Amino acid sequence: MTIKPIRNDDDLQAMFSQLEQVFQAQEGTPEADEMEVLVTFIEAYENRHYPIGPADPVEAIGRHCKKTCILFPKPSACRSITHWA
Repeated sequence: MTIKPIRNDDDLQAMFSQLEQVFQAQEGTPEADEMEVLVTFIEAYENRHYPIGPADPVEAIGRHCKKTCILFPKPSACRSITHWA
């Protein structure tokens, strides 16, 4: 197992490739240990460089309702659901 720090997006892609090779490892094996380390490194890098803030609940509900209106287009129901979003 050769694991290096992730310093840029190229390193991140290389780490994803390495993770793909051990992703289905059986628990308790060296490959499973490697997978845990890789996931920890990837999460740390992504949290630092690509943070995702908390979602606005009203916006999330509004988007969901609008998607629902696309799937089930009944105009009167859609207007009553999305008028506030």
